Amino acid sequence: MKGLNLSDFFWTERIKEGLNKFDVVGLAGNIRRLPKQTSWIRLDGGKHDSYTNLSGALSHESTFPLNQVIPYGPVGKEYKLLDGVLLATQSDKLIKSGIRFDENFKFHFYDIDFCRQLEVNNLKMGTISLSISHASGGNFKSEAWKSSASQYISKRGE
Repeated sequence: MKGLNLSDFFWTERIKEGLNKFDVVGLAGNIRRLPKQTSWIRLDGGKHDSYTNLSGALSHESTFPLNQVIPYGPVGKEYKLLDGVLLATQSDKLIKSGIRFDENFKFHFYDIDFCRQLEVNNLKMGTISLSISHASGGNFKSEAWKSSASQYISKRGE
């Protein structure tokens, strides 16, 4: 198993329940967004944010059954940034708001930029409980990530 493994038998119900409360749902997020924040979990300079600001749970294993799930914090609250590992919405909300993924972000930062657009358009984001494994914990030191970080901060004027 590589990449994303959705192992929750009730995933459609969980997403529907979340979309009854929020405009966009994800699996992990941060209750706040600070200037120059380059991910939902990290602050400016790469420091890991406090767990009191985080939500959700993920596993980064590539085997099944899962042995380790990382709990970040409670789900079901409104958040400012979501991890792009899974984002769900009803497309009509994005169409009405004119929100689209910025094609300039080929991989890194598409999710953070998307969340900023949601925030500007007053759409609510929240986290849901869903059992998945995502074999990557991120690639925060790669040249591609650093280049995208610079592009994101420049775009947002921070």
